[in-house]
Amino acid sequence: INACGTTQTPARSFTTATSNAFCSSPDLPFSSSSPASDNLVIPQSGAITSMDVSLDISHTWVGDVQLSLVNQQTSTSVLLVDRPGHPALGNFGCASNDFLTTLSDSHTTPVENQCSATPPAVAGMLAPQNPLSAFNGEDLAGTWTLQAVDTQTGDAGVINQWCILPSQVPEPGSALLLVSGILFMCGERHIRGRRRRGRS
Repeated sequence: INACGTTQTPARSFTTATSNAFCSSPDLPFSSSSPASDNLVIPQSGAITSMDVSLDISHTWVGDVQLSLVNQQTSTSVLLVDRPGHPALGNFGCASNDFLTTLSDSHTTPVENQCSATPPAVAGMLAPQNPLSAFNGEDLAGTWTLQAVDTQTGDAGVINQWCILPSQVPEPGSALLLVSGILFMCGERHIRGRRRRGRS
């Protein structure tokens, strides 16, 4: 209904994917002599259809850093970051500081090629070193681990925060309950209609 009048459109339906952010803020230091692993436990179940990963990491030389994400339930591992700027900028990679980025398969600019002279050196929406689609079809629920490795001596970093941003389809059980509920309501409505006609 609007100023031009009233019209009726055909019914339309669509299905949305569940999208949430699951984050850990460990403030966890790491260096060449002390790699770091941080676990994130996600209770929400459902098959992953796509996934993004956001990273807030302080490090004084990002060209030293390798980051991987592991699904502990399946042992699937994806190398997210592999020493940005190496070897394009030389054996030591990007000399600038800090990560503040979201890695997504939907973006085409590689994280490997980022090296801003002013921090954060790696920023914005970027493509991971290896595709996150490796997790597609796996269950979201369980323990996920971010692994941070500093490959050279002399610099160190801190994992400030990281997040998993999944899209997923509902569990079959949830869909079955929804359909069963709808069928039950329709059946109840049909029975009530018959009772009313019987009284009349």
